Amino acid sequence: MLRFLHIAAIYKSSPFFGVLPGDLGGYDRWASTIVEQGWLGAWTALLLVLLGNKIFNRMTGIVAGLLYDFYAPAVYFDGLLLKVTLDAFLFTLAIYLFLHKDLTEVGSSQYFSGFFLGLTCLVRANFLLILPVVLLAVLVNQNAVFRKRLAMTVFFLAGVVSALGPVVARNYYIGNELVLTTAQAGQNFYIGHNPDANGTYIKLPFVHPDPLHEQEDFKKEAEREAAER
Repeated sequence: MLRFLHIAAIYKSSPFFGVLPGDLGGYDRWASTIVEQGWLGAWTALLLVLLGNKIFNRMTGIVAGLLYDFYAPAVYFDGLLLKVTLDAFLFTLAIYLFLHKDLTEVGSSQYFSGFFLGLTCLVRANFLLILPVVLLAVLVNQNAVFRKRLAMTVFFLAGVVSALGPVVARNYYIGNELVLTTAQAGQNFYIGHNPDANGTYIKLPFVHPDPLHEQEDFKKEAEREAAER
């Protein structure tokens, strides 16, 4: 029953409809993952309550948590196997840890804030743009002397490197290139700017909707177009 409901739901909007869902065991794992994502969404709401309470007041925190709880896109994406729920949780956790000690004490808060922000960057590379903003916030912070601010910066960067470092090292070992997160910029650029692009997702005829084959499919298509020119 779950399989048919899912097929009906994705019939017209999902780029994966061309690949029929797997067996019932696969659906059981899928449903379990959805439940786990629901818990991540709940923890994100709780972190927003704590953040609102810390930055403003208790009522603001409660309202922020309730708004997220009933925010339709958040509820919608909690039910999909996408990275939206995960990056929202990781980023909110990173900000909470960053502000946990009011930037007055040097220690694990800055390290783990950097670590979880680094993990957020691995999930969605756009968050790399946040790193210099956070570093600037630490350096201009007036709640600590300059020596402490430098120490906080070191702890924060150590956390970021702890998250990104292993991935950068693996990317260099496999591809002999210094790639911070993923190497999908070219693919995403083509999806959004190819001659048939219209601002929405369009299934490309040469790509299998499977992460195991996407990279190779794009490579073959690029080689074919290059040969024609």
